[in-house]
Amino acid sequence: MYCQPLMTPDLAQLEQLAELYGVQTSYEDVRHQRQHASREALLAVLGDLGAGVQRMGDLPAALARRRHTLAAEGVEPVLVAWNGEAGEFTLTLPRVRRAKAAECVLRSDDGETASWTGELRDGVSATLADGVGVEEQFVTYRLRTPPRIPVGYHQLTVDVGWRQFQSVLIAAPTCVYVPSGDCGHGGASGGASGERVWGAFLPLYAVRSDRNWGAGDFTDLAELSAWLRGQGGRLVGTLPLLAAYLNEPFEPSPYAPASRQFWNEFYIDVESVAEVEHCAAARELLAAALTRQAIDELRATDLVDYRRLMALKRQVLELLAADFHARRPPRFAEFARFVAEHPRLDDYAAFRATYERRGEAWQAWPTPLCDGTLSSGDYDESAANYHRYVQWIASEQLERLAQQAAAAGDGLYLDLPLGVRQDGYDVWRNRGDFAAAASAGAPPDAVFTRGQDWGFAPLHPEGVRRSGYRHVRDYLAHHMRFARTLRIDHVMGLHRLYWIPHGMSAANGVYVRYRADELYAVLSVESHRNRTAIIGENLGTVPKEVNIELDRHGVRRMYVVQYEYESEAIDGAAIDGAASSAVGEGIRLLQSPLKSVPAASIGTINTHDMPPFAAWWSGDDVPDRVAMGLMTDEEARQEMVSRGSCRRRIVDWLAREGWLAATNDGEAATGAVLHAIVKFLAGSPAESVLVNLEDLWLEKQPQNTPGTSVERPNWRHKAARSLEQLREQNEIRELFSEIDRLRAARSNAVGQAPAVATSAKG
Repeated sequence: MYCQPLMTPDLAQLEQLAELYGVQTSYEDVRHQRQHASREALLAVLGDLGAGVQRMGDLPAALARRRHTLAAEGVEPVLVAWNGEAGEFTLTLPRVRRAKAAECVLRSDDGETASWTGELRDGVSATLADGVGVEEQFVTYRLRTPPRIPVGYHQLTVDVGWRQFQSVLIAAPTCVYVPSGDCGHGGASGGASGERVWGAFLPLYAVRSDRNWGAGDFTDLAELSAWLRGQGGRLVGTLPLLAAYLNEPFEPSPYAPASRQFWNEFYIDVESVAEVEHCAAARELLAAALTRQAIDELRATDLVDYRRLMALKRQVLELLAADFHARRPPRFAEFARFVAEHPRLDDYAAFRATYERRGEAWQAWPTPLCDGTLSSGDYDESAANYHRYVQWIASEQLERLAQQAAAAGDGLYLDLPLGVRQDGYDVWRNRGDFAAAASAGAPPDAVFTRGQDWGFAPLHPEGVRRSGYRHVRDYLAHHMRFARTLRIDHVMGLHRLYWIPHGMSAANGVYVRYRADELYAVLSVESHRNRTAIIGENLGTVPKEVNIELDRHGVRRMYVVQYEYESEAIDGAAIDGAASSAVGEGIRLLQSPLKSVPAASIGTINTHDMPPFAAWWSGDDVPDRVAMGLMTDEEARQEMVSRGSCRRRIVDWLAREGWLAATNDGEAATGAVLHAIVKFLAGSPAESVLVNLEDLWLEKQPQNTPGTSVERPNWRHKAARSLEQLREQNEIRELFSEIDRLRAARSNAVGQAPAVATSAKG
């Protein structure tokens, strides 16, 4: 990054071209300082977007070409009709091919059509060059869509006689699906109504049980859900459960999946698969002494051994798949129906089988394989059958779990990662929907001073529009089929994403804007179709307009205690976490070190990317940040002083509010403080509260340390306590009982109590 010099003609053209492609030439950093993108980064990103520029001398022709191309499109590729209401759209025609009227047809998903005629008059003229010096005049007209458009995706055809223009019109409720029915436009201080629920979080791979094979599976998730349900919990949260490469290449991170449209067979409970009963070879393998010994060894480790465990599961699942396809039992009709209902499955299975045969990323495959064309000779059919079969079994086990949860009124809280691996199926099949020469990441901030390169391909903002957001619709529907609540990782990506051109450092990236209104419309349609509530992960440096739009569309924010504390004392005029309670003659305001808890939010103490509460509370994470070069010794000293002050203020406030037994020295046992903060969240206006189970036994090892890979055993730590042990923990049961009571009290108080940080404690 560099300070922008005085504007010159070529820089002015660069700014204009960037604006036409939705590229930000500058942004405000965490210190509220304006950072300007380098020319090299801007040219690289513009080239990736299709601008056809490599050097500054290419700008004049590229600028003219872009303006001409936008006009020649005639109609925007995507339009939005909020709440199905009539709206305007523009039609641009060459003046030499003028028409008097446009015949419009709107065809819905179910084949229903609506037709109308739009008169073309009072147009606005403009003369544009085409990039090679030829000028052409265009006229832009305004047309209207009909009212009462049903929710869904509609194909709009605009016929002017000599040409037909096509567009996808998305008719969407302004708000995503909200179980309470209240969109919660009140934002941070208002408005969500309805029942207040709670649940617990634990990565599925981390779940220990006496029956699993050394990592949690879908049966463990069902048992965890049932146990929480018995305590009053209504949500079970975990990390993404998506398809992964667990051999070569090896990537255990749930946030770097091979696809966002298919599940990870690693989580299948192999022994509960129906076909085991009918496959003698599988039963023999399962009963073998070596198999039982391997399972015992995998179960005994403190870290998940993905490679060995997946290899063991695959041995059995391959036998089941081969026997199933050879015998074609009555259940085969269900399998065939599943394949027919998932038209991408055959393609995905062929891709994975080809990848396994060739042992290299698809970018290295020869034509036509690299270009997306596979034939039966390119892969082993048995491997493709395996991948079809395990997707069916994974969906079957997830569906059983979701149905059990729904019958009891609770549900799964699933997590949608921001991206996919560049060598994954989604990028291979949907080439035009992804940028080819950049990866997504984050600019330098107070923690990651060199920025972050996450390595995956960002969505191409124009590519996804040209396809009518088909790929986005598919991966959202994939998750929402089973999720009662879906967390959108890095929800700011609906608005803009930080692109890092290949070959450049993370500090030299550029923000690229997306059509947020269109993405919110897709999100709304899919959430209503599946009755799935949406949570947006809006942590860190997020522009104000993002939170405004989240509130407008009913997307719940995250309230994370370890992000929401005030590190320094604030005066009475600047109280952000004010608490009110009735005392005798009136209302008194009590200063809080924690910011107000929004009603339309999900409250939690931390996330998987943060140190567990016990480590954060004691400051154990600070030396680790120094060791990783993310903090100097002096910064660490200042942070520890600040953290100590924060601890004292939080303890004093919790004691003053009655959540914690009073102390004289501003100190308290870590476990007591944890319980007090959990109860504070349970009694807050937050719509949902999620408890990290590992915090309850004061775990200090994080599940993930951002900015590291092989340096830390990320995504591998097993929970210190098994499901069987959790069921016997009286202290946990008592805490859950209190959470349940406080949530019920808050539910009863909705509409009566002010939406502030404290609650009626009983």
